[in-house]
Amino acid sequence: MTGTGATEQAHVIAYPDPAKRPATSNLNVEPGKDKSNQAIVPVGPNGTITLYTNSGSTHVILDAVGYYGKDGKALFTPVVPKRLADTRSTGKLAPGATTNISGLPANSVGAVLNLTATDTTDPGFLTAYAFGATRTDASSLNTIPGRTVPNHVTTPVTDGKVTVFNSYGGPNHVITDLLGHFTKG
Repeated sequence: MTGTGATEQAHVIAYPDPAKRPATSNLNVEPGKDKSNQAIVPVGPNGTITLYTNSGSTHVILDAVGYYGKDGKALFTPVVPKRLADTRSTGKLAPGATTNISGLPANSVGAVLNLTATDTTDPGFLTAYAFGATRTDASSLNTIPGRTVPNHVTTPVTDGKVTVFNSYGGPNHVITDLLGHFTKG
């Protein structure tokens, strides 16, 4: 979930039943800043979700990266957070470049990561996706000049690896921490 073009500070709530809005926000937006956050949102009975903002207006971009269901075929294994990669020791990831992150169990089909961009000079975004797969247009994290920005990311995995792409923005240091992984059940 990404908010852009906010007219004032506000929060966005995503929820399944239009008649039962919760009080918990999924994303906090600010004018002049693109902000993103991963949200796990139940889907309403008609296959939709409802979005609410408490103040002003904002554009909201939603990227579906997966789903959970009663007939799910993957098992989640949480792990003690483990650093998989940190470009502060190897050099910034250039605009338009990718880096492959290894160290995931070979039988993983998905990963839950904490992805962090730091020492950023220009606005842009990072996208995490399965190693060897075609990159999507979805952003996993929006970069902000002069700020360290983390985000919770769920992504597919191939051969124990994921790829991180740096968009058109400036170069960034990218830190990738593993929080858990999915295997076929």
